[in-house]
Amino acid sequence: DLDANTLDYLTTSLADIKDPLLRGSALVALWECMLEGRVALDAVSKALVASLPKETNELNLSELLGDVRTLFWRFTPADDRASTRWTSM
Repeated sequence: DLDANTLDYLTTSLADIKDPLLRGSALVALWECMLEGRVALDAVSKALVASLPKETNELNLSELLGDVRTLFWRFTPADDRASTRWTSM
């Protein structure tokens, strides 16, 4: 289990992790913690969207895009999809 400090770091600094394998593992761990309700959906969505333009690894980028797509279509209420929260990211 990841502690609160680690989860906070991942939601604010995911893209700063240098090693692509470690960054990919952190992405999966962050996603799992979001599914378990240990990390807020909004914090994860911001971390993922902030990481997209910085990601250089093709596998991590594919995972990020899939997760963002799932966050938007499955976890964001229809009324919130057109909000500035998503359009300003």
